[in-house]
Amino acid sequence: MQLVEQKQQSLKLRQIAAAERFVLFLERMRPENAAKRIIPHTKSAAQAFQRYMQSLEEEFFHNVVQQLYLDESCWQQVKTAKLQLQEAAKNTIQRMKPESSAQEFFETFQNLMDATEVNEVENALEILRTFVKNS
Repeated sequence: MQLVEQKQQSLKLRQIAAAERFVLFLERMRPENAAKRIIPHTKSAAQAFQRYMQSLEEEFFHNVVQQLYLDESCWQQVKTAKLQLQEAAKNTIQRMKPESSAQEFFETFQNLMDATEVNEVENALEILRTFVKNS
């Protein structure tokens, strides 16, 4: 009986850790947080966009195995949030002038996310918080 309880406790800890990893991923990929890491290393909007998209993919795939410990609704919402971030970044760069700066890219990106009717990142964070509370 004790072994079963230990396995259950271990699974709960892994589930919480997985949710934490995806919360961290989503927080890091928010435009206002990504800007702090990317702007110092880029000058143009095009460079910022490329670095953001690369970072989004790398960080997502670095954590992808954690999906094993999330329930299906959490995992689907994380993927939906990632897709929304990708699409918003693409829409942002399409609106930029060739001479636009990295700062302008992230300001426009943030404004676009703020104007979004349904913020999938916020939805994912809420679902992950609920998942942890119920674990």
